Amino acid sequence: MRVTIQLALAALLTGGAADAPRLLNDKLIKGLGGGAEGRRAFGPARLSPDGRHLLYARCRANKPEPEGHQGPWPARLYEPVLRDLATGRDAVLPGPPWTWDDSLAMMLSRRVFSADGGQIVLGVGIDADDNGIYDRRREQMQPMLYEVATGKARRLDVTGSLILPFFDRKGEDLLILKWVKEERKGLLYATPTDKLALKEVHRNGVPMPTCPTADVIPFWLLPAEDNRAAGTRLVLYDLTAGKQTAELPIHKRNTSLDDYTPQWTPDGRYLYYVDYETSGEGARPGRKRVTRVWDRQGNCEAAVLDAAITVGPGPAPASMVIVDDDNTLLHDAAAGRSWQLADTYVRPRYAGRGKLVYVKKADGRWSAHVAEIAMPTTRPAHRP
Repeated sequence: MRVTIQLALAALLTGGAADAPRLLNDKLIKGLGGGAEGRRAFGPARLSPDGRHLLYARCRANKPEPEGHQGPWPARLYEPVLRDLATGRDAVLPGPPWTWDDSLAMMLSRRVFSADGGQIVLGVGIDADDNGIYDRRREQMQPMLYEVATGKARRLDVTGSLILPFFDRKGEDLLILKWVKEERKGLLYATPTDKLALKEVHRNGVPMPTCPTADVIPFWLLPAEDNRAAGTRLVLYDLTAGKQTAELPIHKRNTSLDDYTPQWTPDGRYLYYVDYETSGEGARPGRKRVTRVWDRQGNCEAAVLDAAITVGPGPAPASMVIVDDDNTLLHDAAAGRSWQLADTYVRPRYAGRGKLVYVKKADGRWSAHVAEIAMPTTRPAHRP
């Protein structure tokens, strides 16, 4: 049964403080400076499983255009930075910086840390023209394994116009997407980390984050170049069984799943993903953004959240941190209820492992923080 939930602020502020989640033990990660540059200096992030390190995307201004350069010169560059939360030390990971932030944000929305937090996997650019940056229009990518303790990096012998690597749900082996630009399809490979031994496990679309409790991956399927009217699709694929298990409702012109990556609740039952609904009639009907909640166990749509954006899993089994009209909320899919965590002064960058990483502005300056999400002392009853 479909349930549409209006995330109006007045409806959220019900019950006392003990009946609502809160942010506790807020810790300053680093100051970022003022203005738009300060806000951009700390982008999408990922916390290591042991809680010791934070990998985040940093934006910085590019150096002046070199003499004789052909084509547009990017004003900003994006690079992955690993921060030791105990010492406050930042380390820029090897590889040329990106000229745009899409692929780096996509990587950080997936499992880039190994189970013990000792390794990081990322797709990095191949700087063929040796100009110090990665240009996605002309240059290739390949996977890189980075050892956190030593700072050593090892590139794997896989190349493509887009390489999107991430660890499997156990944080042990790698899954590597190689995008075939000409066919608008993705080849998904599995391989151990210690020795490259590629095994093709799927041939179609862009893989989203793996379910944390089963070898199930959502795939975003794009239509062929000569058949765009067919629209996009979103399906669940069982890697163990080697077959599609469900097709999820999605607007055929949804192109936002690379910007807002679908996320699983900690129990692996519910998948949240950004979609659109058409309103009105005529040649150009209006569209509104929604977040759909898919129940994997019930094989049905569990809820539609108006104008919400998914951030990441909350601390409770069926919970998810979302943003609606600049308010940070915690939604529980099993209970069908939402609470407000923070208002417009908080801009979330990561949610998971019971924590929220965010930036906020005070006295004209931005800063990055991490806080624990404390669940209500009185929990709502879950639906069967």
